[in-house]
Amino acid sequence: MKNWLFLKSVKDFANLFFLSHKDAVLFVGDPHKYLTINDCAFSPIIDSFEQILNDNNFNTIQIFGSPSFINYNKCFGNTKNLNVIYLTSYLIKKIFSEKYRIFFEKFFFRIVLNKLKPRVVFGLGLRPSLCEACHDKKIPCVEIMHGYGYDPNVYFWDNCKANQMPSDIWVFDDTSKESIISLFNKRGLIKSVKKIPHIWSVFLREYPAKIKIPSIKKVLQLPKRYKRLVLFSLQWCYENEDTNYREFHNILENGYIPKSVIEAVEQTKSSVFWLFRRHPFQVNNKKYKNQELFLKNLKTKYKNIEWEFSSRLPIFSILQDVDAHLTMSSMTCYEAASYHIRSLILCPNFQIKGVHSFYFSDLVKNKMAYKREAKASEIVKFVTSVTKRKVFSFDLSFCRLIKALSQFR
Repeated sequence: MKNWLFLKSVKDFANLFFLSHKDAVLFVGDPHKYLTINDCAFSPIIDSFEQILNDNNFNTIQIFGSPSFINYNKCFGNTKNLNVIYLTSYLIKKIFSEKYRIFFEKFFFRIVLNKLKPRVVFGLGLRPSLCEACHDKKIPCVEIMHGYGYDPNVYFWDNCKANQMPSDIWVFDDTSKESIISLFNKRGLIKSVKKIPHIWSVFLREYPAKIKIPSIKKVLQLPKRYKRLVLFSLQWCYENEDTNYREFHNILENGYIPKSVIEAVEQTKSSVFWLFRRHPFQVNNKKYKNQELFLKNLKTKYKNIEWEFSSRLPIFSILQDVDAHLTMSSMTCYEAASYHIRSLILCPNFQIKGVHSFYFSDLVKNKMAYKREAKASEIVKFVTSVTKRKVFSFDLSFCRLIKALSQFR
């Protein structure tokens, strides 16, 4: 398949020079297309946002902003594959230096922008070289923050050159907005940081006929003996492999799930059903094959767990049925809170005196999340007794989302 992907990449690269003007260019990566809808890889943010753009008279094109290995016949949005460019970029860095790699990418993106003449560029994880090319062409480049509760050092923007950063940042929550504004103020940068309605949620509400999403309970058809449904959101960086996050090394013996949680699964096997959801970054990444094997072995041992549907279904089709949420450090806590579900955060780095204690402070303040290195008995008590609490919700205003687009018309 890789040979076909490379040929597809060459074809897409050549076809870029025959395309006409586009109002908006959307950049996306493999990790963002982690859902499977109608047997196609789907990005909850970019693919739903493109539909909204098209329905509001924006002519669009999707491009992979990093190397992609998704089967192009099974991908929403007819996303253009530029692996040939990213391979060339990688070789330039290896043979010469990072400086020349940035120069090459910037040169290429300038050609693309000259050809497409977009009014705006949107994306998740926009490359510094692309941002620089957009600044040179005076084209707004908008980073859509796909998560929540970001701290001031998000995306390593504290060390990034001003012209290699997006001109506009869209966020879904107040904490992220305040953090990013404080970072830009500290650096003396003038950037637009705007809180917008939650794109994926707005799409689901405004276009209910576009995508049919079953509930996890209907998919699994669980026996009635299970009185509670609990979600555990796995998080990457605990496998001792990522050198950028050494503070997470050696926290989990197995690299995936605390022993106390597994003990709680054992202790609640007759009354609680557990859903283990992999991080989107891990779902389509062969690097995390060991995690998949670990979960398969766990499911063999315990009949009150499931992980495959829980990792592939949209998060909202799961949360509508869940009673409690646990995680080491996943931002799914915010999505859970929007469904009035409380979370238990187990990672020591996120506790009161931890290096990342800043995170989830708004949820903790509103009693929608608790930080605790809990023992199995405490976990059992939490999952069997915690109640829902309605104090947090996403902005679902379609009108406000359309208003945010009006500046690019």
